Amino acid sequence: YTTLFRSAYLRTDDRTLLEESILPYFADRPDLLRVLFVGCEWYTKLYKNIFNNKEYWTLDLDPFNARYGSKKHIVGTLETLDSYCNENYFDLIIANIIVGDGLNTKEAAEVAFQQCWLCLRHEGILLLGWNDVPEFKPFCLEEIRSLKQFAPYIFPPFSTARYSTQTELKHVFSFFSKPVKFEQHQKAEAG
Repeated sequence: YTTLFRSAYLRTDDRTLLEESILPYFADRPDLLRVLFVGCEWYTKLYKNIFNNKEYWTLDLDPFNARYGSKKHIVGTLETLDSYCNENYFDLIIANIIVGDGLNTKEAAEVAFQQCWLCLRHEGILLLGWNDVPEFKPFCLEEIRSLKQFAPYIFPPFSTARYSTQTELKHVFSFFSKPVKFEQHQKAEAG
């Protein structure tokens, strides 16, 4: 996938990790068919090529950034995601650098992550990329109740659910999964 990014590449270590390790891993998983990528910029425009065999959606509040999105692009916010799709729709939601850059209050984060919960299928994956420095961390993710509904997802290539980079902005990739509810798990075992 590296050659895809020669002309549209943001050269930071955390972006390289996202583009060369994380996105290709998810793109190769046959069970992840419906993907939502949140936040579009010039350097994300070729991500649709990575997910070309998936139903790839993008979301960004700025109408200008639709040019960098997918054919299934939403001009809107994560806080209103359920008005664009059904519950349990997506298999994977990737939200890199929205905390502190659009998602700036605890209240907005509560709503946004509740929307992720509603719109992810059971066992769906949520990836949050965020900068762990005060100027880009307006709240602590650990304090967000709606995020606590998720279980940690151990990302196999990194063998952890939280990967901290050694970059200047201390970028962190946090991986979550929407667990199967206990009642549904019981029905599946019985049936």
